[in-house]
Amino acid sequence: MKLGIGTYTYGWASGIFRNESADAAARAGYRNLSAQDLIDRALLLNVPLVQICVLPDLTSMNHTELVAVRQYADAGGIGLEIGTKGSDPGHLLRFLEIAHMLDAHLVRTIFMEPSPGLVEERRRIDQVADRYADAGVMLAIENYETTSVLELRSFVRDLDNVNIGVCLDTTNSLGRAEGVREVIEALMPFTKCLHVKDFRVVRHESNTAFTVLGVPAGQGLLDLPEQLRMLQAACPDASIVLEQWTPYQKNFADTIRLEREWAAIGVGNLNLILAQVQGQQ
Repeated sequence: MKLGIGTYTYGWASGIFRNESADAAARAGYRNLSAQDLIDRALLLNVPLVQICVLPDLTSMNHTELVAVRQYADAGGIGLEIGTKGSDPGHLLRFLEIAHMLDAHLVRTIFMEPSPGLVEERRRIDQVADRYADAGVMLAIENYETTSVLELRSFVRDLDNVNIGVCLDTTNSLGRAEGVREVIEALMPFTKCLHVKDFRVVRHESNTAFTVLGVPAGQGLLDLPEQLRMLQAACPDASIVLEQWTPYQKNFADTIRLEREWAAIGVGNLNLILAQVQGQQ
């Protein structure tokens, strides 16, 4: 199993997360992280993998620019994975081409609203499944609140294609009131990439609701040793990508500073847990 970072490790710095009303002026003068920036951060954290997911926009890069990203990653010994959204066959085949240029062996996608429904999603994925298999590239579908984990499990199982799997996000399905244990038990056997996004739950002072808050990996409610043991058994070649729900601070500069601090803590904790898990094999 390989540990990595990616776009959603640094959601604020990458431009995925937005708080324009609170800090529009600060962001206006800030350049979102590039693919090379993410590779540099992986090198600083001594992790061997970067997952470029949605941003920076790989579809806006020409052949020369994509080759430059691959060469930059190769020079640092960093492997790449990429990610997008949706099931449009033409779009997914474009990402297969990009995967080839980047020597990326996994493409993550996610079914988001508005969805045409799982029957149509299945028809679309069927159109590209063999092309992904022929290229030796994994298409990993991420769980999200638009689809139950049981529906996603059936969807992937029924496709019965070794190159179609699951990108298991530890937190996304809370939006469907599906607990982490429920998600892990349903999807781990099909998981090719694990998004580790740790969290805690805080009861409001009014006692009327809970708030789900992101925390550095290893400091929240996730049972990471057990989850990594299960992943090791299910798919020892899977990737583990740190993601973070870093809360917005008083300003943008403080927010991206905290994001980097959390990334260092999270990678440190995950490396310790991963070493323990692999040492038990």
